[in-house]
Amino acid sequence: MAGNRLFTALAVLSLALGIGANSAIYSFIDAILLRALPVPDPASLAALNWHSKSIRGRNFVMHGMSGSTWDDPQLGVKSGIFPYPAFELFEKNSSVFSSVFAYHRARALNVMVKGQADLANGEYVSGGYFRGLAVPPAAGRLIGPGDDRLGAPSVAMVSFAFSERRFGGPANAAGQ
Repeated sequence: MAGNRLFTALAVLSLALGIGANSAIYSFIDAILLRALPVPDPASLAALNWHSKSIRGRNFVMHGMSGSTWDDPQLGVKSGIFPYPAFELFEKNSSVFSSVFAYHRARALNVMVKGQADLANGEYVSGGYFRGLAVPPAAGRLIGPGDDRLGAPSVAMVSFAFSERRFGGPANAAGQ
């Protein structure tokens, strides 16, 4: 190794790159796939999906949707988007589930804070979302079932990081 310094340098460099790449890949997999959700009982969460052999015809439950479906070779068309009356039915007959809530990921939301516009990722959620996840608020109040009713005033919650960045902390964000 001392006699051939170029070979030694290439060997050390290739080992460093290989170890670095493996470390980065495994860190990514751990963060995305293996690490549990930051809720008290992540194993008890279940996502509901529907399936249908066809999405055509008069008796089909969905007449329009804002979201995506995907094809399954055995089941036909699948999706996790339900009409609101179906959600209400799940909520009323929730003897199987301890709580039922709805969410829909929003791509980019326009946010106006103190006269400054910003884009933020978000989710549209039902009133039972935070209670169902058993997540307490850092400040203020959680969205509740009363916020689901027609004509209720608009309400929003922000993440801890967003509250730090735009308001100087959760305590300053409450009520804004």
